[in-house]
Amino acid sequence: MPLRTSRFPIIPVQLRAAGDVWLGANALVDSGASISLFDGSVAHALGIGGRGGRRVEPSGIGGTIVAHVHRVTLKIGNEELATEVAFTRRRLPVNILGRSGVFERFLVTFDERNGKTILDTA
Repeated sequence: MPLRTSRFPIIPVQLRAAGDVWLGANALVDSGASISLFDGSVAHALGIGGRGGRRVEPSGIGGTIVAHVHRVTLKIGNEELATEVAFTRRRLPVNILGRSGVFERFLVTFDERNGKTILDTA
C-alpha cells in the first residue's frame, strides 16, 4: 500500500532503538541527498549519541556539517529496512531521508500536481 503525505515531502518514519523500541520521527524525502541525515536528538534517543561510526561531512545548501554514520533499522509504513543513517550533533530544521538504502527499496513519486509524495513497494 502506498504511503501518501502532505504537499511537502515529509513523511513519518520510525527508527529501532535498543530493546526493540521504535522511535517516531518525521523526515523530508530528498532525492538530492545521497544519505539520510538525522538530528542529534534522534541519535541521543537511540542511545548512539551522534558520535562513533564513520565520520562524514555532508554538504548542501546550508554548507558542510560533521556527521557520524550508523547502521540502523528504519520503518517506513509497514516496511522495515536496515540502512546507514548519518547523525549530526547539530540541531537540524528537518531530518532528511536520502537515496541510499531507501530509494532502492521504494518507488518514490513526487506528484507535485496533486500535492502528494508516494512511496510504494510495488
